[in-house]
Parts: sequence; structure tokens; C-alpha cells
Amino acid sequence: IQPLIVTKNKDDDNYELIAGERRFRAADVAGLKKVPVIVRNVDDQEKLEVAIIENLQREDLNPIDLAFAYKKLVDDFGLSQEEVAKKMGKSRPSISNTLRMLNLPEEIQLALIDGRITEGHTKYLLGLDSEVKQMSLFRKILNNKMSVSETNTAIKKSGGTKMARNEINYKDKEKEF
Repeated sequence: IQPLIVTKNKDDDNYELIAGERRFRAADVAGLKKVPVIVRNVDDQEKLEVAIIENLQREDLNPIDLAFAYKKLVDDFGLSQEEVAKKMGKSRPSISNTLRMLNLPEEIQLALIDGRITEGHTKYLLGLDSEVKQMSLFRKILNNKMSVSETNTAIKKSGGTKMARNEINYKDKEKEF
């Protein structure tokens, strides 16, 4: 069992569980009398931060749940995307891309949560420069049961995403010099 993370209460000699609630309950059910524990001296904000990070490391979170949790770490705790990335063991672009999913229309977010589209689809949808275009492609993806590869092909046929167009513009500018 990975160690539980606790902090000592200032008012008494008891300890407060910060992270590892599911491990604690599993140990209790298994009848374990002792479990490994790490004692940390943390303030209330750090307690919440550790608890959120612990929840983020669960495997059953969908991408939108992850995005909202990352947003909470950025907004409520003032962490930069780089700091969130370090704490989560991920790259900063990965954190940024996950956060960008919150910019999608709610209907698309719900489809991602329900598994009707994938994160790969959302990357292409996010590259479109209007909600109207996003919803139009989204409906095509659903109606035609398009794979991510087919979505990429459809994007290319329609002129690409704003990122791809920007890359082309930069290449044109480079040629001028």
C-alpha cells in the first residue's frame, strides 16, 4: 500500500487524513491495524491542493473532469500551468490542451464525457475558429461515425485549422526573407 498522507491537528494529538481515503478504507476492510503514513505539516490551502492532486491521479476521470480540476488548481491556488504540470508529472502543453477543452461548447464536452468522441477529435475541433464551425464538424463526426484520422482529412479538405493556417502563414513569411 502506498503511504497515506496525514497532518497533525494543532488542537489535539489526532491526525487528519489529507490523501489516501480509498487506501485507508481498503486497509480497514482488510483488517489492517497499521498502514504506512507520511506526516506533513501543511496549511489549509496545501491540504486542499494535495487532496485535489490525489483525486486527479485516479484513473477513472474523464478529460473534462481533469480540465476542471486543473482549472481549480490554476484559479483557486494560483498555480501556473507549468507548476500544475510538475505536480501531475505531465508536460505543460498537455495541461494547456486539457484546459482548452473547457472552451468547447457544452454539447461537445458532454459528448467527450459520454465517449461519443475522443480527445483526438477535440484537438481538431479546438483548431476551428468559430463555435459554428466546431458544431458543424462535431455533427459530421457523430453522424458519419468519423475516426480521428477521417476528421483530420475532413479538416484538411475544408482549409485546415487556424493553427495549420498560421503555420502556413509563417512558412510564407520565412520564404520572404
